[in-house]
Amino acid sequence: MVDNFRHIKLFTIMAIALFIVSGSFPEIQSCRAADTPFHQYKKIVFGCYTSNDDEFEEFATRAKELGATHITITAEDLPLSYWELKPPEDPYPAWVITNPGILKILPPEELQQYIPKEHGEKVMQILEQRCRILRKLGLKAAFHTFEPQMLPEQVFRDHPAWRGPQVDNPMRSRVDRFAPSMSHPGVLDMYRRSIQELIRRCPEIDILQMRTNDSGAGIEWSDALYAGPNGNAAYSSLKMEERISRFLSTLQDAARSVGGDLDVHVYNTKENREDLIATQLDSGMAIDNNEGPDASDFKYEVGSLLYYRRAFAPVPGIPRPVSILEDLEKARNRKARRLFVSIPDRFNWQLYLHLYELFLKNPTRSLASRLELLNQVSENEVDSESGDELVQAWFSLHEVVKLTKLISGGGTVFILGCVHQRWLTRPFVPFPDSLTFDEKNYYRRFQFQARTEEHANDLLDLQGSRLVNGFGGYRVLSRILYQIRSEVRSARRRVQKIAARLSGVAAEKYALLDKRLDVFQCLVNNVEHAAHYQIVLDRVHSIETPPDPNPPYPFLKPADIWSRQELMRIAREEIDNTVALIELLKTENDSRLIDHSETADKEYHRLLGANLINQLTQKINVMRDHWQDYKKIHVN
Repeated sequence: MVDNFRHIKLFTIMAIALFIVSGSFPEIQSCRAADTPFHQYKKIVFGCYTSNDDEFEEFATRAKELGATHITITAEDLPLSYWELKPPEDPYPAWVITNPGILKILPPEELQQYIPKEHGEKVMQILEQRCRILRKLGLKAAFHTFEPQMLPEQVFRDHPAWRGPQVDNPMRSRVDRFAPSMSHPGVLDMYRRSIQELIRRCPEIDILQMRTNDSGAGIEWSDALYAGPNGNAAYSSLKMEERISRFLSTLQDAARSVGGDLDVHVYNTKENREDLIATQLDSGMAIDNNEGPDASDFKYEVGSLLYYRRAFAPVPGIPRPVSILEDLEKARNRKARRLFVSIPDRFNWQLYLHLYELFLKNPTRSLASRLELLNQVSENEVDSESGDELVQAWFSLHEVVKLTKLISGGGTVFILGCVHQRWLTRPFVPFPDSLTFDEKNYYRRFQFQARTEEHANDLLDLQGSRLVNGFGGYRVLSRILYQIRSEVRSARRRVQKIAARLSGVAAEKYALLDKRLDVFQCLVNNVEHAAHYQIVLDRVHSIETPPDPNPPYPFLKPADIWSRQELMRIAREEIDNTVALIELLKTENDSRLIDHSETADKEYHRLLGANLINQLTQKINVMRDHWQDYKKIHVN
C-alpha cells in the first residue's frame, strides 16, 4: 500500500511537471503570455508571400511556435486575374488583378455569366488548401483584399441599379470603371452569399481586411474617390456611418449565419472623424483602424505585404531587419487588439522570425539594446568574425530604406519609374516621337500611361504627375540618389567580405545578396539617368530658335553644344548601365535577381517580362540606331 502511494505520488508530481513544461494549464499559459512584450494583443497574425503549399506550411508552423494565432492567406501570392486587363490599351486594371475580389472569386449566381469561373476556382483551391494546413496546425486565417471592387461594365448595363461609384483614377485610366453600390439591397445580398460561401469553404477565416478608395475599389459618395464624390443617386443622402455600418454588418452577419465569427475592417476611407463613425459600429467592426464601439485601435502592423511598399522592389531578397526591429519596438507600446507581423521578403523570412523570437525574450528599447539584439541575430547567420560586418551592412540598408521613402508616393520610384514607366527597358532618345511601332511597342504596351503619347514620351511623367521639375528638382533627387548609392556600396563591401570568409552554401548566400545589391545599384543609376536625361531634354525642347543655316565651325557643334553633349553622355552611361545589368541577369538561376514573369505572356504593367534580357538588348540597339538624331539639336 505504501509503495502504491509512493508510485501515485511520484506519478502526480511528474504529471504536474509535464503540464507546467507543456503549458497545458490555462493559468500557466496566460502567465507566460503576460511575460511577453505583446501580451496585450488578443490575436497575432503572421503573413508572408509563399510560392507553394510546402513553403506556406513551413512558415505557418514556425510562426505558431512564436505565438501566432493567425496566418494571412492572401499575401499578393495568388493567381492574377489577367482576364481583367481589358481593353489592352487601358493600364488601370493592372492595379486590380493582384486583389482577390470577393464577388469575383466566389461570384453569386447573378454575376457568374460575367466572371470566368476557372480563375475563381483556382484561387479558392489554394485558399482551401492553406486553410486545411492551418486547421491541422490549430491556427486561424486572415484575408485581405480591396472592396467594394470594380466589376465588368456589362454587369451595370444589365443591372443599372447596382452601379455604384466610379473607382478608376481618371489621370491613370482610359476606361471608366465602376464598383457596385454598397448601399443597394441587391448588392448587399450578393456580398452576403459570397461571404457565406467563403466561410463554408474556408472556416478558418475570422479576420477580413479591405482597403478601399484605391486600385479599382471604392465607397460611394466618399470624398476620397479619385473621381471625386459620386455614386448611386438613390443613396446620396445616406450618412456615411450608416452606409459603412450596413456593409460591415452584412459581412459579419453572413459569416455568423454559417457558423463563422468575422472581424471586419475597412481602411483608407479617409473620412473626417472616422473615430466618430466607429462609435456607430459594433465590436469586431472597424474603419481606418478605429474599432467600434469605442474607437480603439483595431490593429498594429509590423512590416507590410503590399508589393508597392517594398523598399528594394523589384529586386527581391534584400533584408531589412533594422526596419522590422523598429516596428516591433513601436508595437510593444500600442494598445491594439491585433498584431500583424507582415514579412516583406519571402527569401529571408527565417531571419525575420529569428529576430522576432529574440525580441520576445529581450525587447529592445534603445539603440544600444538594438545593436545587441542584432548582433545575436547575426551569430545565427555568419561566423563570429563576420557578425559586426553583417550588422553594419544591415544598418546601411536601413538608411537606404529611409532615403527611398523621400522619393516615394504610391510606390517607390524604382517601381513607379523603372517598372511601371519601363525606364529599365525603354530607349532614351532625343526625339521619342520618331520611334517606329516596332521600336517602341515592346515596352509601350506595358507602360503605365493612360494619357497622350506626349505624356508617354515624357520620362518623368509617373501616372499623371511628374517626379521632379527643373534642374533644382533634379539636384535634390540626385543628392538623395547619391546617398542611396553610397549606402549600397557600403553594404556591398561588407557583404563581399562576409562571402569571402565563408564557404559552401553560406558563402553562396552572401554572394547572391551581393549580386542583388549590384542589380539594385543598376536601378538607382537608371533612375538618375532617366531624370537627368528628361530635364536636359526639357531645356532643348523649350527653346524654339530655328537652326542656323550657316552654323559655326565645326558643323557638328551648334551653339547649344552643352545640351547635345550632356544628353549623349547620359545616354552612353545608361547604355553601359544596361550592359552591366544584362551581364548580371545572365548569371540568374533559380534564385531571382529581379522580379519578372515566369513566361513572356504573363508580363504586364506592374511586372517585368521573362524576356527581360532581350528587351534590354533591344533598348541598347534602338538607342544606337538613333544616335545620329542628336545632330538635330540646333538651339541657342
